[in-house]
Amino acid sequence: MSFYPIVVLISAIIWLFPPIRHYRTRFFYFFLILGLSDVLSIVLLFAFMKVVLPYYLLVSFLVLIALFDLEAIKQKSFLVMVILAAVVVITFFSESPAIERLLFFVLHGFILLRVIHMLGLDLLKTQALNGFYVVLIFYELLTLTKFFNLLVKVADLSVLTNFFIVTSVQIAIGIFFIIFKEDDRRIRVKLE
Repeated sequence: MSFYPIVVLISAIIWLFPPIRHYRTRFFYFFLILGLSDVLSIVLLFAFMKVVLPYYLLVSFLVLIALFDLEAIKQKSFLVMVILAAVVVITFFSESPAIERLLFFVLHGFILLRVIHMLGLDLLKTQALNGFYVVLIFYELLTLTKFFNLLVKVADLSVLTNFFIVTSVQIAIGIFFIIFKEDDRRIRVKLE
């Protein structure tokens, strides 16, 4: 019996809980999209028997948007609509996997930059390093690494071994986000 479906299911279940923990925080929609996307990706994976990259492009765009407050989205609504249109066109009409992969990296690059920006703003405001953002940055780097390794096979590991290692770490990160919220003082390191 393969452990692959078990690991995928455990990961999906774990990632359903951070949105509950972060309800009524600014990260609620971020975690809600991540949690629901895992469940939907399982359905798509078993329905099509392959990873559906266009689906991940739409999810990545929604995750990026979820990192901004509603007022910022309203102020930049034209830009948001243009980017959404580009994502939809590439998702549904592109026949070039290279363009889809590039868009995936660009979107996750912007997600990473946005979280780094949020960390910087929090650092200036509180004069403390917030472990929540550090773990979120690590999660995003892990996502990029996982995808990059699937494409290029950087590590001298099988794709499945790499999947198990990275997904195990992502499960641990999911548990971290179930326990800790952004404003938890236990994960702040005061800089003096």
